[in-house]
Amino acid sequence: MRTFLLISLLSLSAALLTGCGGTPPPPPLPDAPTPLKLEEWRVLPIEVKYDGATFERLRMAEPQLQNDRAWQVWFNQNVIPERKKDIPTPPGQQPP
Repeated sequence: MRTFLLISLLSLSAALLTGCGGTPPPPPLPDAPTPLKLEEWRVLPIEVKYDGATFERLRMAEPQLQNDRAWQVWFNQNVIPERKKDIPTPPGQQPP
């Protein structure tokens, strides 16, 4: 009886791992990132707003921000003050 149960479990596991036979569908293609204007960025939810991919979309929207120095100046003048408004530092802690 134990042997039958063991064989049944193994064959069921193998069937589940292999699926129904056909080839699996290809994974969906990711959407191409689209440029993002500053006005659009300001209204994004915090979870998305400070993501690295979002910053890349911002850089795509403005040709003058392709230069690393110009990007750093813009980041310091826009992103850091906005982040301080969105995510205030609790009393007694140092800002990041």
